[in-house]
Amino acid sequence: MMSKLKYKIIPEGMLKGYYIPVSAVFIDYADVKACNLTMREACEIVAAEIPGPAGINMFDMTATTTNSNGLMLDGGMVCIAASDYGKINDEFGYMEMVEVPYSEELIKEEPHLKQWDKLFPGRKLYMGPDPDRKTIPIHNAVLTGRAGNNNSGTEMMHFINMEELILPITGQLEI
Repeated sequence: MMSKLKYKIIPEGMLKGYYIPVSAVFIDYADVKACNLTMREACEIVAAEIPGPAGINMFDMTATTTNSNGLMLDGGMVCIAASDYGKINDEFGYMEMVEVPYSEELIKEEPHLKQWDKLFPGRKLYMGPDPDRKTIPIHNAVLTGRAGNNNSGTEMMHFINMEELILPITGQLEI
């Protein structure tokens, strides 16, 4: 029997005196697997529950990623989506991150990844989308209607009022 998909949300609107321009949604990939769903299906199910603009981020907490300072973190983003009126744009609204395989050549090219073996041995590394498969070539971004989810899920924007929610990856992993 399929489990009910769980997710966390910071709803659009005012929150303790701060304006949240789009709903920010966080999904654990383990919950998606428990429901026997694809990542895309999970994002679409969640989007259908949210009438307004939303950014949707999914994390694999058994993986790792890096922040903008090159520090490796406990957990990695595996996909991002943007939704509006309960829908995700078929062409521009969803993007998966790709696993970066471990290699000595990679460590030489990106020395900050030396910490991978020590801190996160055997974990998958996600560092963004496949550059050849991005529908918006110069950005790691998705968009649907009034919602944008940019910079691999760390910047969510309402395209009408141009308000932005900045969510550093380190903080998102704590949610």
